[in-house]
Amino acid sequence: MSSNDFKIDALVTGATGFIGNHLLHCLLQAGKSVRVLVRPGKKCEMLAGLPIDIIYGSLEDKSAVVAAAKGVKTIFNCAGLSSDWAASQKFFDANIAGVKNILDALEASGANRLVHLSTSDVYGYPKVACSEDYGIHNIGLPYNRSKVEGEQEIWNAVKTRNLPVTVFRPASVYGPRSMEWVAEIGKLMLKKDMVLMSGGHTRAGLIYVENLARIMMIAAESPIAVSKSYNIRDTGNHSWKDFVDELGKCFVDGSWRCSNIPAPLAYGVGYCMEAVYGLLGIKSRPLLTRHAVNLLSKDQGFDITRVQQELGFESWISFEQGMELTRDWMRSAEGRAALGADESHVVACV
Repeated sequence: MSSNDFKIDALVTGATGFIGNHLLHCLLQAGKSVRVLVRPGKKCEMLAGLPIDIIYGSLEDKSAVVAAAKGVKTIFNCAGLSSDWAASQKFFDANIAGVKNILDALEASGANRLVHLSTSDVYGYPKVACSEDYGIHNIGLPYNRSKVEGEQEIWNAVKTRNLPVTVFRPASVYGPRSMEWVAEIGKLMLKKDMVLMSGGHTRAGLIYVENLARIMMIAAESPIAVSKSYNIRDTGNHSWKDFVDELGKCFVDGSWRCSNIPAPLAYGVGYCMEAVYGLLGIKSRPLLTRHAVNLLSKDQGFDITRVQQELGFESWISFEQGMELTRDWMRSAEGRAALGADESHVVACV
């Protein structure tokens, strides 16, 4: 398919999610024409008024995915289930079956590129942060397993069908509207339930969401990025304690607290809590899971030499700027609602 045959610059899946929505706005700001594939529902309200083409459907619906990809130059797959506690079928549907459908849609559409959002969790939480050459490892935890199997589908398609794919493996993506790393941690801090592993001094592998969106857009246009995987995090060695302390600047003194627990003990507690919740069929998330303990206790400072040298990555928005933008959102009405906080908990300005 020639470039003149593409009617839409980009398809974004997961456009009502945290990363996908930021990517959508970055594409629009760059003057790109955008189509989104989204499930019908309340979250679609955030797309109202945007100059985009909307197709309703799920990644598990192959016909909807193929239809959404028709006439599209680049597919950005930001959809998937990122969680440490969910039913196995949900992980399979989002992170494996959905990827298979995306690959089939890529082939059918003749799109120039699929930029797929994976995770550094595919490495299996090694003790020492690694480069891309370390390889992916399924250690049996549900999220890790599903993302590994999803990537295996991708690399098999690259090898056997010569599909043009670029994969990014971020560790910890933060910024305004982050439920996982901002709202959830902020709520735990205010409840004084937040736990840091062994002092929180391990590198957190943080990347500000717009830095991630920008490098994904650069990769989509780069021939050198075809059939490549890239670790991605911001430069610097910021720890979980650094991150929590910066979030804490948004809260009134004395309104939050973090506890400290040795990582081996936390892992054992997480294992026991998962077993109890599973046995009793409790659907809510345990306070500690093995997945969470791995993320908070293992070095997430993965090597980013490849993405720096090949794609020119840098932290265009610094850690200090990113945290201030994040706190600005936390102070907003939307942010306070996500945190379950009122004005008595949140500092109006710094």
